[in-house]
Order: sequence, then structure tokens, then C-alpha cells
Amino acid sequence: MVHPSGGKAPSPILVNGSGGRILCAAVAFGTSMRPFVAPGAELELEAVSVSDIQLGDIVSCESRPGLSITHRVVKILKKQAQVFLITKGDNRLDCDEAVAESQILGRVVRVGRRSLASLPWRALGWWV
Repeated sequence: MVHPSGGKAPSPILVNGSGGRILCAAVAFGTSMRPFVAPGAELELEAVSVSDIQLGDIVSCESRPGLSITHRVVKILKKQAQVFLITKGDNRLDCDEAVAESQILGRVVRVGRRSLASLPWRALGWWV
């Protein structure tokens, strides 16, 4: 899912989550994560450190200034003191360009009413 800032996709909204966590609510835009994340699905993101991201997590990243993507992490690269993520849409054949820690906007923790922390979603993330 690609979200152009100033485009047709709604802007994310910051909200206070349970336990005082700052969350970001957004709406899925595009078809690159189908069938697991449909266009129009409500997404809940949490701030996350790159060290807490695992393979199979769905993250939002600013791929270029003004352009963000929400895709699944398929590879974690460590080069010197930096960590880079390789992401890919579930409905895409090719991976995205590597993104640095500074480009990560958050990790998706809920799609609609489904928590991505549940065992089936974690297993799906590893399988995909």
C-alpha cells in the first residue's frame, strides 16, 4: 500500500492507546497487501524500535519524502552500525528498496478488529 502525502489516502491520526502508548490510526490504500489487508481497512500502528521488528511484521515506512508504504518485512540487513529493512507487499512479486531505521513510521498492530499479535497472524507473517 502506497500512501502519497497530499494524495487521495487519508492522513494518519495520532491517538492515545491503552497503557499510554501513542498509536497512529490510518486507512489502507491500494491492493499490494491483498488478500490479508484489503483497501479501506482501518490500521492501527505503534511506534517501534528497529530492534523490536521481526520478519513477518507489517510496517509503515517513508520510502521517499512524501511517500509512505505499508508492507511486510521479508529481510533484516545489518550493515556496520545500521539496520535496514527489506519489505514487500503480499500481492507483489518484487521487494521494495531497503529502508533505514529513520524511515520507519510504525508497526501495524491491528487490521480492523484483528490483532496482529495473535498466533494465526504471527504464523501467517512467517509463512508469507
